[in-house]
Amino acid sequence: CECNKQPCPVDGQWSTWTDWDLCSSSCGGGSQNRTRECNNPAPKFNGLCCQGPSNETKVCNSVKCPVNGNWGSWATWTPCSHSCEGGRRSRTRVCNNPAPNFGGLPCTDPTSARQEEDCMTQKCPVHGGWSNWTEFTRCSKPCAQGTQKRERECTFPIPRYGGNDCSGEHTESRTCNKRPCPVDGYYNNWGRWGRCSKTCGNGQRTRTRLCTPPLHGGRPCHALGSPVQSEPCCDKSCTVVRARVVSSAKQVTSKYYTSCGALGWNRCTFYRLSGDTYTSTYYTSCGAFGWNRCRRYRLQYRQFYQKAYSTAYELVVTERCLDR
Repeated sequence: CECNKQPCPVDGQWSTWTDWDLCSSSCGGGSQNRTRECNNPAPKFNGLCCQGPSNETKVCNSVKCPVNGNWGSWATWTPCSHSCEGGRRSRTRVCNNPAPNFGGLPCTDPTSARQEEDCMTQKCPVHGGWSNWTEFTRCSKPCAQGTQKRERECTFPIPRYGGNDCSGEHTESRTCNKRPCPVDGYYNNWGRWGRCSKTCGNGQRTRTRLCTPPLHGGRPCHALGSPVQSEPCCDKSCTVVRARVVSSAKQVTSKYYTSCGALGWNRCTFYRLSGDTYTSTYYTSCGAFGWNRCRRYRLQYRQFYQKAYSTAYELVVTERCLDR
């Protein structure tokens, strides 16, 4: 009888390797791959699979690749050649990012390695300068120390574009006319009138005033007039006018009247005399005798007896100039 009629197991075998594919990089180390299949023969009837890898890789083109140059960052700008009104500054860069290598190309356009531009184009500051001093002004006082001033302006030149102002004062003062001021002489008040040179008729009387003398060349007193003043007095003729006043013997207060005009008994001025003894007194008569000015006169009384029970007084008015 027959037995074990089933097919025998067939173990798998590798086919031949394929050719290497293209290198993944032309330089700098690429890779190549190749493959094989488990089909020579393929495993059957529970045969074993092929042992080993079905894929293989190797390094290729391991030579360094050319590195083309590239510009690095710009350096800082150089200081401006001028601080104002148009200077120049520059900056540079290097072909180092990266630098060319292994036959790589240099950076393009070598003129791009340097760059220039204008700088500080603003106007330069103009610092102020003083003009010349003016002449000193006239002294503020003719004497006793006045002042004089002079000025200058910050206009030579005027400060501009942030320039500094002028330093120092724009005015200057000094003293002048230090000598003392002249003090004019002056008169003090008039003194009292002196006595008339006559008791009646045309007389003269005088008064004086004292001079406070000038100082430092001041005007003398005589420029203001004389220190002596005179005027006429008692310019009326010497006359005696009599009038009579009668009162009771024991009356304390008596009345009397002055004689006015042509010695008439007109009632010009009213007076009262008090006391038992009638001594000298004064009164003022204004035009009483046709005179133009008011004067004071001394009244003298002479007592005499007319009757046993009454007393009569004779009023004697004598024109006499008195102190005013």
